[in-house]
Amino acid sequence: MRFVTIMGSPRKDGNTAKVLAWTEKELQARGHEVVRIDIVDADIAYCDGCFSCQDADAGTGCPQEDDAKTVFGRMVEADGVILASPLYCWGFSAPMKALLDRGVCLIQRPSGGDAVYLLEGRRAGLLVTAGGPEEGNADLIVETFKRYTEYVRCEAKGCLVVPYCRKGTELGPNVQVQARDFAQDLLE
Repeated sequence: MRFVTIMGSPRKDGNTAKVLAWTEKELQARGHEVVRIDIVDADIAYCDGCFSCQDADAGTGCPQEDDAKTVFGRMVEADGVILASPLYCWGFSAPMKALLDRGVCLIQRPSGGDAVYLLEGRRAGLLVTAGGPEEGNADLIVETFKRYTEYVRCEAKGCLVVPYCRKGTELGPNVQVQARDFAQDLLE
């Protein structure tokens, strides 16, 4: 299988990147292809709500000329997608949020036809690192992920929330095992 991982942290060597790398390594060790996209390096504009994408006959149909088309194209070509983000105000990082908002273009509603779900059936996983607890803190991002995957008709295969890690030294020894288990969840 081919997985696209979308890393939403501005710190390329931070906790999110480290845990995502462990997950990617496990997927690769099991013979799967992994392509990482560092979303903070991409030029992703916010969705302007024009809904032109809904009338597209092919592709994502978004009229904005930026890197979102490339990212969405890689997601559509993949068998699985992992969204990785540090927790910001109970949600995704700003670059990841912009991408997900633009994801309305992943569902086309051509006039006179049935809706086309470009990510339908893809496996999806969520990896979150948080400075505080999961309950009352990171639980909202997990719910957002579940609703998003339902909306685009992906299969939510797993969530890994790593709480209480503000610094790399705060990643406990079990986190690497949890990352391997998370990779396994994506394959089941």
